[in-house]
Amino acid sequence: MKIENHQKRLKENLDVLEESLTKNLVERQSTIGFCVSAASIHLIEILLHKKNIIDSSFVLKHEWFKSKNKLNDKLHFDFPKKTKILLFMKEIQEKRNDLCYGSPKPEKDIPEYIEKFNKLKEIFGSLGVKDEK
Repeated sequence: MKIENHQKRLKENLDVLEESLTKNLVERQSTIGFCVSAASIHLIEILLHKKNIIDSSFVLKHEWFKSKNKLNDKLHFDFPKKTKILLFMKEIQEKRNDLCYGSPKPEKDIPEYIEKFNKLKEIFGSLGVKDEK
């Protein structure tokens, strides 16, 4: 996918996330899980495109971030703040399925998930990948 399309999808995910955060968090937790997961994938793909590390045919899969072996195989190249980014991506993707498909989690668990995403966005922002809202 081209960088412009990732940016459009990122904006869409962030808009829906923002709307969901104004509602009951427990009732919107699957939407929050999907949006945070997708937005984080778009952020890393935008970074990798900007650094000319991947081309438009490369597709990152969210489930890769739960497997260190898969990540080493698929993301064998280096990029800025890779270790830190992959740590946050792993934590976000590990919690994704619980929020999206599991039984409702306590409301207190959801802000922690969102905070991890916000920290990840800050890292990408420091690398020139803004959330263009």
